Amino acid sequence: MANEASSKPDGAVRWVEAADGGLTIEMVSRSMKVSKVAHSELDALVDSDVNAETGFFGVAAGSFVAFFTVITTVDIPDPGWKAIYAALLVVSGFFALYFGYKVRKGQKQLTQKLNDLKGRSITP
Repeated sequence: MANEASSKPDGAVRWVEAADGGLTIEMVSRSMKVSKVAHSELDALVDSDVNAETGFFGVAAGSFVAFFTVITTVDIPDPGWKAIYAALLVVSGFFALYFGYKVRKGQKQLTQKLNDLKGRSITP
């Protein structure tokens, strides 16, 4: 049968081990911690928001500039390769616009949420 190895005095966590020692179960009660946060600290969260969409925007915009530079400065005699570079230019431009829009939209939503948090008062 199960053998109770130890128990915390507050009863929040209890360890139960099988007779052969192969299974350990941890039961933890839920808790909530409330902290005071300054408005300047919340503003810092908005300013430091770096996510994957921002990175993808940078890659797409950089590739757009690179393909544009190749098309405008290099003489490509093969029409097939020229068409490939033109297609890559269009695709990278589309992705740059898309991720730029997503980054801007996310920034606006985060700023709105921050303003809602600042304006909301919570009473115990």
